[in-house]
Amino acid sequence: MKIAVLIGGTGFYNQRRFINGVLDAAQADGTDVYIFTCDAWGYGTRYKYEKGEYNIYNLPDFKQYDGIIIDTVTIHDLETVDNLTRRIAESGVPCVSLNDKFAGAINVTVENSGGTRAIAEHLINEHNVGSIYYIAGPLDNADAQERLEVYKSVMHKHKLHWQEDYIYYGDYTYRDGVRAVDHFLKMDRPLPEAIMAANDRMALGAIRRLSDKGFHVPDDVIVTGYDDTDMAMLSNPRVTSVKKGMYPAAEMAYQKLKQAWQKEPVEDGTIYAEPVFSESCGCARRNYFSHAQVQELYVNRQIELDYSQMLLKNSSAEFTGLERFRDLMVTLRKYIRLINPEYFYLCINGHIQAYINELDRIEAGYNWERDTSTYLDEVTVPLAYERGKITQYEAFDKNLLLPPDREKSAGSHYYVVLPLHYEDFCFGYCVTGNYRPVLERPLFQNFIMNLCNAMEYVRKQEALKTMMERMNQKWRYDELTGVYNRAGFNDQIVKVLEKAESQNASVSMFFIDMNGLKKVNDNLGHEEGDTYIKTMANILVENGPSDCLVCRYGGDEFIVLAIGMTEVETQGFKKKVQAAMAEYNEAHSNEWALDASIGCCFEQSAVDVDRYQMVELADQDMYRNKRGKKTANSDETDIALQIG
Repeated sequence: MKIAVLIGGTGFYNQRRFINGVLDAAQADGTDVYIFTCDAWGYGTRYKYEKGEYNIYNLPDFKQYDGIIIDTVTIHDLETVDNLTRRIAESGVPCVSLNDKFAGAINVTVENSGGTRAIAEHLINEHNVGSIYYIAGPLDNADAQERLEVYKSVMHKHKLHWQEDYIYYGDYTYRDGVRAVDHFLKMDRPLPEAIMAANDRMALGAIRRLSDKGFHVPDDVIVTGYDDTDMAMLSNPRVTSVKKGMYPAAEMAYQKLKQAWQKEPVEDGTIYAEPVFSESCGCARRNYFSHAQVQELYVNRQIELDYSQMLLKNSSAEFTGLERFRDLMVTLRKYIRLINPEYFYLCINGHIQAYINELDRIEAGYNWERDTSTYLDEVTVPLAYERGKITQYEAFDKNLLLPPDREKSAGSHYYVVLPLHYEDFCFGYCVTGNYRPVLERPLFQNFIMNLCNAMEYVRKQEALKTMMERMNQKWRYDELTGVYNRAGFNDQIVKVLEKAESQNASVSMFFIDMNGLKKVNDNLGHEEGDTYIKTMANILVENGPSDCLVCRYGGDEFIVLAIGMTEVETQGFKKKVQAAMAEYNEAHSNEWALDASIGCCFEQSAVDVDRYQMVELADQDMYRNKRGKKTANSDETDIALQIG
């Protein structure tokens, strides 16, 4: 079986518990798991960044999977959730939804209100608490709203006074626990007997802040949390909390999904939360960890933290200032080897150069007006890491997610898919395989943020260089024909003459003036006239020496400069040009023939050559040639009239 898991905020303890539960059940069953996740939480008003993160949920083609597990509560964008539930329903693929009921999905509810109610009732009934303040979670989070409503209902039930400023609305972070205590202390009244927090992080922040201010928990103030995280267990005092049951919920979700895939009847299920009463409310301690275990945990985490900080600092320094994508890839190889996941794939939108350089995207055929926050149909893998080996893969359909011909070891696999973006500009996505630290520690996601910032800098540098080159081309090259314009010719001729002088080579200057172009413009239009001009330029380029300079000197005038030709070869060049024009005329049978008069100035040595004088002499020779043509044409007309 191959399943997709859609979840947000894996930095939070409950999400990690849930994913580990799914992975353990799936691996025991030989199922491949693809986890689509992001870190859009906690970036305030940075809408573009959050949009870039949430874009990862637009990536999966659900028909490629046998089943889907989704935790919509952790995806804090209603538009994204609505889009996901619609696409899942349209796919017809079996789906298990955690807590959120929607059409076509099997529901596994992790009971949310009972734990909060048990804690509140415990404080009131067992500890005789009469005043309770509350640190709430975000207003747009369903779990947080439900816990807040339970707090209010219990206060009403026991006829305990509360008012709106007893509630601080936080964001599930440590700092909001600190801010909540500061908010409560600023109120001109004594602290309450207890503070309930909607999660452990905010509870821990509150405990630390109360300690800073000289208050002791639980002697002066009781503080409780929710989630029963490892930090709450290790804290002194150990935090009274609620064990939500995410791991058994994950096992249940997987088993129900498997039943649905096997076409068996499936009913919704419920997992109940369990209150954990401990030291922060004055109850007996549960010793989950010995002193030696706590020491070992501290040392191990400190080592991991030091290593993570070193890697992030060094990678940020090495990424800074890189201006070419290939240099960035060389540096990235080094750090992927240090991180050493079993598998890693850097999947970039479209052809790599067309992607990195916005201007090249136009020439590559991409629509300039396309939404740059979306994934292109094809992705390229410029860097893949497969069990210690660096490789790369050509373009493939993004719906496949990974290269179809990639290396794959035997057994069950799990992959974590993260977005690559700068604000809402989508670079693509990256995939790590069989590497749980990407879910359990912030190192990898912070490293990817470093990488994305570097990719954006490279993209801008590449675009800037291309813009400068294009500006240079516009300054030097004729837009219609692609040959040098007069400014470009004057810039290049100095280098060519210096080369000829150093080699003591000859210099040949040709001046070409097209004949009859006005008649073409007047009778066929200027667009056709432009075609004649471009054809003339192509003939000169194709028939001249490979290193000659071809310049559109004016409207229908051209100059060709060549070095190292003999005087005989200069005449041969003129004949080749005339023959090419005749061949064109024969092939196209136009009413007005492609024709030109050619003049030449030849100098045996480039030493002391005056280029301006050479142009003038070639121009004069061209006019002699043109007058000769007119005389010849006039004589032919007179003879024809006499015969007639």
